[in-house]
Amino acid sequence: MDNMPPNFKISTNFTTTNISKRAPNTITVSYSTSAYSSTGGPLFVKLPNYGNPINSYAQSGFKNAGFPVSLDFSSGSLNGSIWTRVANKPEF
Repeated sequence: MDNMPPNFKISTNFTTTNISKRAPNTITVSYSTSAYSSTGGPLFVKLPNYGNPINSYAQSGFKNAGFPVSLDFSSGSLNGSIWTRVANKPEF
């Protein structure tokens, strides 16, 4: 299983969110680009431009319950909570 993250890394093309399109309580988004290829692969992965306001409350709840904030689950560590990524083209 330790051999899988490099394959995921080269197959993805990561795009960050457009903060100006997000609601004020959803603009603080934690992420790391280290789990994604700098050259990009065929699978588009991004933080959505629309941030559901409930997500910031859920993130606060997870933190208060003792869950660490993780920058991504794509690097192989599934411990904590993250802002959800979606698989779609960057223009959406």
